[in-house]
Amino acid sequence: MTEIIKADKGRRNLLIGIAAVTILILAGIVFWGLPWFQNYLEKLVEGNRIAELRNSLLIMEACMVAFLLGFIVFGIWFIRIGKRAQNERRFPPNGVKVIRDTPVQLDDTAVTKGKLIAGLGFFLIITSIMANVVVVMLFQYMFKIIE
Repeated sequence: MTEIIKADKGRRNLLIGIAAVTILILAGIVFWGLPWFQNYLEKLVEGNRIAELRNSLLIMEACMVAFLLGFIVFGIWFIRIGKRAQNERRFPPNGVKVIRDTPVQLDDTAVTKGKLIAGLGFFLIITSIMANVVVVMLFQYMFKIIE
């Protein structure tokens, strides 16, 4: 009979709460913040206020870069969990709290899952870095157009 790790209801509720708040904030930004910001930028262009337009775009670029860099934290966390699963040859590793009842897997299955999770972490980090490069290049192009 396989061991089952019971779900931590507190963690599950915390995760659901964080997800709900994040979705509400992002929805607010998309539905109200972006139209307002677009209107604001259009007024700056019409008024030929280039310095203010440049500053506004710099703030927007910084916010986008900070948001994308946040995914690196999750990538590092995935790598750590994956490496622990590989080292312990157990998934989920000892001491990890889960959000749903999870059967423990041992030996090769655990190592394979650990490699998969660590690979996902590397992918998340690389994707975040590439997205940041694209954002910076896009804004550099926008600054050249403004000048």
